[in-house]
Amino acid sequence: MDKLNNIIAEMKFEFLAKGTYKTTPAEFLSDNKAVFLDIRAQEEIESISINLKHHMPVIRIALNELPDKIHNIPKHKRVGLFCSSGTRIAMAYLYLRTAGYENVVMISGGLDAIVKELKPGKIFKAVNSRK
Repeated sequence: MDKLNNIIAEMKFEFLAKGTYKTTPAEFLSDNKAVFLDIRAQEEIESISINLKHHMPVIRIALNELPDKIHNIPKHKRVGLFCSSGTRIAMAYLYLRTAGYENVVMISGGLDAIVKELKPGKIFKAVNSRK
């Protein structure tokens, strides 16, 4: 509980105002050394699956499975949290921070914002930038 207390105590006005705990899909997808953590439920992933082969690895762990599968998330990489609306990523952010993950960000905008970044022109740019 002390770790959670310390993390929440760090969330002063300046922390919230700067917004460094969140990022846009465009900015995050440009970081090919990062990991995209999809914390939606299996049923959501079965309906709409996000594959970012030309951008970065995707790890799919439902929020309720984080405690059992946290070992699948690399601590040495930047981790971008994604869910369809934004509620679950706030919970996952606090959970991962208390588990010692320092480089965690919430990807803002949900599903609509991600889809806008996966248009043909933007995918083409990502493919060519990795060559």
